[in-house]
Amino acid sequence: MLAQELDTYESWDLESTLPLRSHLYSLNAIGMATPDVESLTSYIARLAQAHQVTVATLIRYKLAPLFLWKAQTPNLSEAATPESAFLTWYRQPLLLQEDAARYWLDKTERVEQVIEILEQLTLQQELRYLTLIPWHQFFSLQGLFRTQQLWCPACYQEWRDSESIVYEPLLWAFELVEVCPRHQRYLQTWCLYCHSPQPFLKLKAKLGFCSECGAWLGRWVQPLPQPRPKAEKWDWYLWVAQAIGQLLAATSLSDKIQTFHYSQSTQSRRKLQLKVFLKQCYRLKSFL
Repeated sequence: MLAQELDTYESWDLESTLPLRSHLYSLNAIGMATPDVESLTSYIARLAQAHQVTVATLIRYKLAPLFLWKAQTPNLSEAATPESAFLTWYRQPLLLQEDAARYWLDKTERVEQVIEILEQLTLQQELRYLTLIPWHQFFSLQGLFRTQQLWCPACYQEWRDSESIVYEPLLWAFELVEVCPRHQRYLQTWCLYCHSPQPFLKLKAKLGFCSECGAWLGRWVQPLPQPRPKAEKWDWYLWVAQAIGQLLAATSLSDKIQTFHYSQSTQSRRKLQLKVFLKQCYRLKSFL
């Protein structure tokens, strides 16, 4: 065969490198830089669902080992006995399965370590914006979160009908938020089928389903009519939900805010509680 009759193919650039591959699926956070940004616990639950495992399994076999490795002291392997090392490895997944909102959304060293691990495993950045960590330098977040998860059944049902991703917005975690600003209805506090409250971190149940009976938490059962509050009280409920949503939407801009340094005299002052700040703004109507 003559050389002129051979097919000619384009050459390959063998020096180019493949992009980095993440250990876990590199899921994008939902609603970043919007009032509907999802919470960190919601992201962990979606990550577990993407790998078809429970949240408890994801924590035990992926998060807990790295969490322990980052938290250990340099001489742990020398000082620890086999019994104490085994006990530590046993307790660590249990520690990371705490279902309180404050455990996962507040400013603590533990939360920052979990975020660092998630970013390492997924190659996603800025997951701290799924918490209130960026605002902790300005506000006291004490008593800000609920002890249980509230939700909007209309949001769940709307996402399900449109085949959108079901998740839990960070807005629902605030104790001050009583209503859904989009549908202007009260958030649900318990399963309408088994009357069970919902934890913030569901170790086995999928997002949008009851952690006890597995029932769908959307608008498949209509709740009993609730009495309408006084106009002034309802105005406060709606305003505070919208105001906190605006605060969450601005969280992704906190890199610019973090470049601002307080003076020493300002740092020594007591931080303003977010509840107090919102009430003052409501009086002045400065948010809207």
